[in-house]
Amino acid sequence: FDFKGDPVGGVITNYLLEKSRVASQNSGERSFHIFYQLLHGLQEDELADLRLTPPASNYSTLNKSGFTEVDTLDDVADIQDVR
Repeated sequence: FDFKGDPVGGVITNYLLEKSRVASQNSGERSFHIFYQLLHGLQEDELADLRLTPPASNYSTLNKSGFTEVDTLDDVADIQDVR
């Protein structure tokens, strides 16, 4: 950014997002972790702004495998890392 705050350069990184992981999950798998991190880790006002209502099990797309939480992951802490 220059002294006026305008961008003067940047880098674009491409990521492959598997559409199939949004539409369906194998048994014991979740969709993209960010969805669960948002629902489990945001404050009530942030969730309201995004029109989200926890828990993740309320959303059929996220609950297709019946697996919305992982014992070895901390969605609340992980969303803080994303911020």
